[in-house]
Amino acid sequence: FFSLAPAPTAKSFTERRVVPFTAKQVFDIVTDVDRYVEFLPFCVESRVTRRASDDLMYAVMGVGFKVFTESYTSEIRMRTPREGAGGRVDIKALDSPTFSTLISSWRFQPCAGEPDACEITFKVDFTVANPLAAAAVSNFFGTIAEQQMRAFAKRCERVYAAGAPKARAPATPAAPAP
Repeated sequence: FFSLAPAPTAKSFTERRVVPFTAKQVFDIVTDVDRYVEFLPFCVESRVTRRASDDLMYAVMGVGFKVFTESYTSEIRMRTPREGAGGRVDIKALDSPTFSTLISSWRFQPCAGEPDACEITFKVDFTVANPLAAAAVSNFFGTIAEQQMRAFAKRCERVYAAGAPKARAPATPAAPAP
């Protein structure tokens, strides 16, 4: 048979931002999954279910807005930033009913000459499993990803420095994703 529904299309979103916090400080906020429900927009559930090692954990994540709610398990791989070296967090949804692919990555790179600042690169790649939902999700996913980046930056401000300067864009902005 043939299908009138379009084939799922992979989408990507990338944002870079310089924040007045160390790579380790931002890494600690991003890996504190159990607290996501306290500050992350649309997050209705977040809990670590298993810590397999220092660099691997699994978590149940729940997202919701209006009539849509979904929970899925994520595999979270981490590399803690070290003195003068960046870190990373890679998150992959394992059983999302909406997304056939949902992978996000965080990179934390110390800023040269600014010991208390780092550049964050946040990237999300996704493919919606249901072609009928694909258009709706694709239209607002970039906005949600931007809100997430802002929420993590604000969380850093609240946790580490009440009077810290606001995050800023890097000198060279990220290229738009296809």
